[in-house]
Amino acid sequence: MIAAPSALDAPWLAPQIEQLRRARCANRYPTGLLIHDERGAGGEALARFAAQLALCRQPDAPCGRCRDCRMFGAAQHPDFIEVHPIEDSKMIRVEQVRELSEQLVLTSHGGGATVALISPADSMNANAANALLKSLEEPRAAVTLILVSAAPSRLPATILSRCLRLRVVTPARAASVAWLERHKGPGPWSTVLDVLGDAPFEALEADPAELARLTRQIRQEGIHALFLDSITDPRAMQQVAKETGASIGGTLYGDALSKPGGEADTYLKMLRHDVTTLKAGMMKN
Repeated sequence: MIAAPSALDAPWLAPQIEQLRRARCANRYPTGLLIHDERGAGGEALARFAAQLALCRQPDAPCGRCRDCRMFGAAQHPDFIEVHPIEDSKMIRVEQVRELSEQLVLTSHGGGATVALISPADSMNANAANALLKSLEEPRAAVTLILVSAAPSRLPATILSRCLRLRVVTPARAASVAWLERHKGPGPWSTVLDVLGDAPFEALEADPAELARLTRQIRQEGIHALFLDSITDPRAMQQVAKETGASIGGTLYGDALSKPGGEADTYLKMLRHDVTTLKAGMMKN
């Protein structure tokens, strides 16, 4: 398996990386770091670089060689905590943030830094955001909270005022295409970006030839409705629909049921839901 590119591989993230390195060298690494991301531009990759930079204790951090870096690279570092919406929920709940706050007051396992990554931070509801505020106001030493958000205006001003803010801007099309070609080889990457939007980190996961064939087929066959899958990110299909003029007919459940009490929490209800959704989606068009 080919390792996913890091922030160091994306030249348009170099200024933000340099700013973080300078802060660490000056012993002014932020307690709160807000990464204002644009979709697929690399904000998550920059957040992971920032986390590893805080956790590595070597002078040339992140060195990639020490125990902290090796554990981080293997997704096994006990002092790196991630908070995301649970399963098919679109919100980060107050219970998740309270649990995080309880972990942050404890001494780190390795005697070094403790880092929490919250993404997307704007998915915290009001109670969750308020619960996070105390950790920003009264942090334990060597704690860094990294928030990633494409819509930081949705966050309370009290949180924004306590974070160093780094903006990640979508790179120029030529830079995105060159980066994609370097990582995945030649292909119709400009077409992929037309369909997915200028989101190079998302495009990295796409098969450009297959995406071009899919778009062409939808147009040639006059397909008017596309359907989302309950367990995959809907944004690529939404962009395909936008590019081709098709509509989104609904969400189908295949390999996974909905959460308990949801519209498809048993296999029989799943089949009924999918048939109803397919029928309604096609009749609309």
